[in-house]
Order: sequence, then C-alpha cells, then structure tokens
Amino acid sequence: MVTLEHDPGLRKRTTDRIPALSTDAFPSWIVSASGLKNVQAILGEVFMKTGYSNLLGDHVDASHLGYDDCKDFQVVCPCCREPIFKVERAVRETPTHFLSHYQASASDVADCELRVSSLTMAERAERATISRGQRIDIYLSVLRHEVEQLPADPRVAEFLPRVLGCKAITIDLASDIRDYWKAMLGVMTPEIRHGMWEEIFREAEEVDGQVRFSDFAKAVRIRAADDLIQSLLTDRCKPLLSFMVARAICSHRARSLRVSVDKGIASARSTLEFNGLMEQLTTLNRTQGQRLLDRYYNVTSGDTDIDGNRVTIGFRVRAWIISEIQQILSEIDYVEVLRRIRPPEPLDRPEPDDPALDQVAAPRH
Repeated sequence: MVTLEHDPGLRKRTTDRIPALSTDAFPSWIVSASGLKNVQAILGEVFMKTGYSNLLGDHVDASHLGYDDCKDFQVVCPCCREPIFKVERAVRETPTHFLSHYQASASDVADCELRVSSLTMAERAERATISRGQRIDIYLSVLRHEVEQLPADPRVAEFLPRVLGCKAITIDLASDIRDYWKAMLGVMTPEIRHGMWEEIFREAEEVDGQVRFSDFAKAVRIRAADDLIQSLLTDRCKPLLSFMVARAICSHRARSLRVSVDKGIASARSTLEFNGLMEQLTTLNRTQGQRLLDRYYNVTSGDTDIDGNRVTIGFRVRAWIISEIQQILSEIDYVEVLRRIRPPEPLDRPEPDDPALDQVAAPRH
C-alpha cells in the first residue's frame, strides 16, 4: 500500500482533481508517525469524503448522504466515475462518513487514486457488513428501471429477451462497443460531444414536428446523460452497458420495422444488414456468434461516410448502437427522477447559528 509518506505526489495528484480535499484536514494522530498504520488502512476512505452525483451534476459530501442516496442520486467516484457506496465507521469513538468503491476486480481501474486496492479479506467482510445492503446490482438497477419505464414500440419488448440471452451480443459486442466508445470520447472535444447531443434533440424535434424542450431543460438532460455515459463505460457498469446495448439494438430494429412494415417504405441496405446480423446472432451460441461478428465486421456496408467513402458493417453497428443509447438516455426526464427522491444536503451547509438551518432537511439514514 502506498502511503502519503512514500509517495508525496499522491496527495498532489488527488487534490488536483478534487481541490476541496486536503490532508490538512486530517486529525493529527492520523498523519503522525505513530498513526501511519491508520493512514494505510483508511487512505482511500479519507480521500473519499466527496462523491459526484450524475443526476445532480454536482459534488456531494459523504456526511450528508444517507445509505440509499448513492443509488438514488447515482453517486460515483469523481476520479474514475465508477459507482461508490456510503460507509460510516467509528474512528476513535467519532463517526466517520466516507464513500467507498465496490470490491475491486482484476479488470477494474487500477490507477484510481481514490481506491483502496489491497483490502484484506477481513476488511472486505467488514465493508460488506457496514455497507448496509448497498449492493452494486441494486445501484445499477436504478438507471435500468428508468429506461424500462420509457414508452417503447411493442417490438422492443418482444425482441429484447432474445438479445439479452445472446452472449455474443451482451459480452463480446458490448465489450467492443465499450472500447470503441471510450477511445472515441478520448479524442473528442467538448464542442463535438455537445454537437452530437444537439443533433439527437434536433432529429427528435423534426420527428415530432415541434420543439420538445426549452434550452435549459435540454441542457439538463444533456449534462445528466453525458455524465451517465462516463460511468456506463466503467468496468463496474458492464452489466448495465450490456442491457443498454441490447435495448439499443431492439429500439433501432423496431424503428426500422415501423418504417418498412407499417409505412411501406423500403429499408436501406445497411438497415437490412444490421437487422439481419442481430437476428442471426440471437440464434447462435457464443462461439458461433463471435465468428459471425469477426466475419462481418470488416465487410463493406451499403453506407458511405460524410466524405463518400464506403464504411464497414462494424463501423455502422457501433455508430448506430452508440447513437441509440444516447437517444434513450436523452429521453429520460431527470428532473422527474429527482422529484421522486429528496436531494441530499448541499456541500455549503449553513452554520449552526444560521436561521436558514431550520429549512435544511435532516439527512436520511
């Protein structure tokens, strides 16, 4: 375990990302030589006094969060954007509130400066006890539930079980989408990313024939959806990404069938290729599905890019699924989601003698 004493740069790298955190606030016994063992044991916990809420778009203090707030407000690590949970422990008879990553796996973010990477089995067991049922599957179910409540073509519900049962899609294709998307975001400027969101809303308004949102309401949805995507692409959220990929495939297929079957408009060749590939994958086992994906991913599609060059089926599959996931996330009414839960207290709590204190709701436990 690297300590502050062994790696002075650790403090700087961490506080550069979260300026509000500083070892100056540590009790003297923690940073003393006699308390060095305690630094090693709770290093990650000390630094995780603050999380980031994907729904609120703001940082939240651990001491103001109840045990359900992390899932309700989708609180994540402000460094790596993975889901985290609330822990309260007595340190020298004083309750200490902090936020913790879920148990690390071999593929987890190894260099997140806010993760305790070498927990013993006893420490893991203790965390499981004091986390009070804050399981990762419950955390991930919040966004999935919101997506499942969105209005959808009946064809989505009809095809979804088949797609979710296809490991070549939920594991291999989802992994490919994740890697491609992360690489794409790594080279995109904020202006390009914002432009993509604007295009999604513009297309939706063209379909409806009316302006659906005010500029402010649209900005709220874009900010929340963009934050959620950053967490969606972390290792801990793989099950949720698999669901989102499956849902995106079904939504895209349903839309194309609505146009071709219901309206009698012939589908483009690329759309037929996409639907045919997905339907065929659901009939194969994982090994057969992997071979099919490998064979078709580099085959030239019927589409061209903005420069008129032919694109591969693999490129088209990635682009359509990513665009569909963005569209799904843009349809969630995040303001309504927040209305259903009480927001945690802000970081700038009034002083005890401040009259405004009476108006601040007590934290939920």
